[in-house]
Amino acid sequence: MNPNDQVAILLDSDNFEVVFNLSDDEYGRFLRRNTDIIGRPVRVVWNVGGEKTALEATIERVGAQISQATRGVDIYATLEGKIPSNLRGGAFVEVELTAQPVDGVMALPKDALYTDNRVYLVRNGRLEPRTLVDFVDDGAQVLLKSGLAVGDVVLLTRFNEAAPGVAVKVVEQP
Repeated sequence: MNPNDQVAILLDSDNFEVVFNLSDDEYGRFLRRNTDIIGRPVRVVWNVGGEKTALEATIERVGAQISQATRGVDIYATLEGKIPSNLRGGAFVEVELTAQPVDGVMALPKDALYTDNRVYLVRNGRLEPRTLVDFVDDGAQVLLKSGLAVGDVVLLTRFNEAAPGVAVKVVEQP
């Protein structure tokens, strides 16, 4: 061995942290709705061997700079309570961070959004395009505050023939 060679890594199993990255856009959207990210609760889910272990954590600090590799900000949260003995450092986990509720937001399935940020409304049995301007695509759904009115019927089923004026029949779910 040579001087300064690393021979071991010591981990304090009672003080694990989870590090996750929020994109610059996600971090900015979060700060717009919340005063501070420090101290917010985080739910951490470790999925190993088909079994899920849920843990609670609290955000302790935010990275000092935007990562050049991810173009996002690293967030550090300390796990709380008793840490399972089978949890290992370096494990990949899912992180759920809940922001403050926002009034007047509608969620549509991602499949309702077509190219050019367009959805189709059903009016008198025909499709009518509507372009969405102010919305957030969170990957699974589209969140919007404007662009639709109460009573608008939106096409949720994706099909290739969707176009202005196409005749459709609205079928209610049983």
